[in-house]
Amino acid sequence: MSDIKSRIASSVEQNNRLLKTLSETDYAPPALAQQSVYISNLQKELSELDKRIKHLETITKTELKDHEKYRDSTMKRFTYRLGGKKGQAKFEAKASKEEREYFEAVQAEKAAKDQRDVLQARLDEAMRMRKEFETAAQKHDQAQKELDALYESIFAGPTPDFPEEDQKEWPVHNARQHYGEIQQRLNAEAQAVSCLADARGALRVALANTQAALHYSSMDVWGVGGGFGDMAERSALAKAQSAVQQVMMLIDQARRMDPQIQSIGPMNVAQGNILSDVLFDNVFSDMRFHQKIEDSNRELQRAEQNLAAQQNAANHRLDALKEEMAAASRNLEAARIELQRVRMEAFEKVAAQNMPPPPAYS
Repeated sequence: MSDIKSRIASSVEQNNRLLKTLSETDYAPPALAQQSVYISNLQKELSELDKRIKHLETITKTELKDHEKYRDSTMKRFTYRLGGKKGQAKFEAKASKEEREYFEAVQAEKAAKDQRDVLQARLDEAMRMRKEFETAAQKHDQAQKELDALYESIFAGPTPDFPEEDQKEWPVHNARQHYGEIQQRLNAEAQAVSCLADARGALRVALANTQAALHYSSMDVWGVGGGFGDMAERSALAKAQSAVQQVMMLIDQARRMDPQIQSIGPMNVAQGNILSDVLFDNVFSDMRFHQKIEDSNRELQRAEQNLAAQQNAANHRLDALKEEMAAASRNLEAARIELQRVRMEAFEKVAAQNMPPPPAYS
């Protein structure tokens, strides 16, 4: 057997192994690129949210000082009492206002920190996935380098003696490029679908809390529950507002991944007026606020329906991309097999040309 024939025979197993590795890890380079963009966006959001949390912590500390100043100040209470019932009512209104403002500051800070927890969890998962993609991408790059070196040892530069080999390289190049583009779109859509699923879960939490607030508000309208009902109602609405903020954050993330995702409409959670609650708390104000909560609940229900529609549409797009991905994978594999066939034929031709002529018979 000639030297070239021996090299062809000895390289077949290595060639098949490298082609198999490439086929198994084709997804990794584009997936890694898309994941890096996703992580960069999450890190930017986290940095901005950390700044906001620091600002909210400062506000909470300030509101706490103001609240404690009225809660613990005997002198202020005495000064207002000198004004009689009107002064006493004014003091109670001011103290209640400071208490409410402190409560709202605490809730705003907690909502931002809850939002940060969601972001951090998504970032941690994204970082974990990136490590997996990095490992697969390194394996892919190494296999590609080894395959290039193998072919370079046999086909150095253009091969005018084998024009078909040059022609078959382009379909592989184009198929690989198309595969990478589809893979990036697929990864982005999968991330968008994940964000929408989390957003829908958060919106259900918001709805559950507005419905709880409606229950406590009904008790308040009928004069049942007293101060406990007011606190429970405020707590439920604060939780609903926190959940809505998470929904908005997640939908923003999803729309960055897939601009086809549309807005799900307004999601306004009813908020009471501090002075009105204190100075004008009666059955009519309770009924008006109950109506506001009902409006919020209906608004969130419409948003949930819109979100479900966007989620279904995104899932359909994801399924379509998966089909495109499967077709692109088949095309790439077919182009590689065709190039490999042409190269093997070239190997055989070179080997045949270098074989000694058959012995002459006398």
